[in-house]
Amino acid sequence: MRAKFTSAPFVRGKNSVPWMMTSMLIALAPLIAMAVYYYGLRALMVTVISGFSCYLLDMVCMLLVNRRVEPLDLSGLVTGITMAMLMPASIPYYIPVIGAFVAIVVAKWPFGGFGKNPFNPAAVGIAFLSITYSKLMFYYPIPFTKLGLESEISTTLVQSTAAVLKLEGIPNFGKMEMILGKFPGPMGATNILVVATCLLLLLALGYVSWHIPVTMLATMGAYAYLFPRVMSSRIGSAFYELVSGGIVFVAVFIAGDCVTAPKTKPAKIIYAILVGLVTMWFSRYGAFEAGACFAVIILNSVSSFLDRACAYLYYHHTQFKGHPLALVKAYANQVPLRMGTGRSAQKKPDSSEKQTKQVDETTKPKQEGQN
Repeated sequence: MRAKFTSAPFVRGKNSVPWMMTSMLIALAPLIAMAVYYYGLRALMVTVISGFSCYLLDMVCMLLVNRRVEPLDLSGLVTGITMAMLMPASIPYYIPVIGAFVAIVVAKWPFGGFGKNPFNPAAVGIAFLSITYSKLMFYYPIPFTKLGLESEISTTLVQSTAAVLKLEGIPNFGKMEMILGKFPGPMGATNILVVATCLLLLLALGYVSWHIPVTMLATMGAYAYLFPRVMSSRIGSAFYELVSGGIVFVAVFIAGDCVTAPKTKPAKIIYAILVGLVTMWFSRYGAFEAGACFAVIILNSVSSFLDRACAYLYYHHTQFKGHPLALVKAYANQVPLRMGTGRSAQKKPDSSEKQTKQVDETTKPKQEGQN
């Protein structure tokens, strides 16, 4: 029998990578429809350009690294559509192409492709565009405005409700309008009701777990409740924080990515809490009103560490149950061993070395007497 060697990602069960990506596309389809409903065919054009740019660059990178081209690998298409949902409908057409290059060529394939990338490609692409093209990324058309299909349009653009919150103002929109996405913002991430429905669909399909999106949003809501920054009720402050700026979309489609997020349940909860806190700090003290993608990138760098730390603590907790000091002492003894210093790293002399040392000490006085 010949063994078959394959590369990551490895999926347990009946699901496959094409099926997982198809599930993501099914979940993103209602958001694409809502973007077209609010902004017309231009929103569809931006989505198509972003999606197929990532898809084609993915195929080209497979050729460059001498990998077999897999047309059914739709991970690049999912990345492009995810990025498009976080862009304004008025974005020039060359911006999604630049974002696709950064996401696929810079953030994904230098690490080995899908399943090996430590950072979420869509988050990296959006973060890069936010820094380099901030004036184009953070000004939005008003919903139901007629937008032309030309690359650059002259429609009046306004700031999002997240920018109003950053200035400690109250958005001039009703709560129901904000739940339905009838306010300026990312073209596919403002309709909270549809995003919540997509989350339920992904949970039913088993593609994501509830730990990351629910914990992240609960952390952000609690932080906004305890430390409100608008002159309204605490509950109103938490509501405006959650529904502005596409935070719910990032929590569902980016933060809970199965590749870059932790794998164990305790690590997922810790990861989600940290992402929520860092997102709030970026939104309040950062240069831009949208900081969720930056927070995801930072916490992606420690997701594997969180998995290892939680597994280590769980294993030793079962051994030293009821003796927390013994657990701390065991962990402290492991640190110098890994660092290569300390008592545990010193080499103990074996029995042969002890015998030779004793022989030298006994023969040395005799030699001195003879001399």
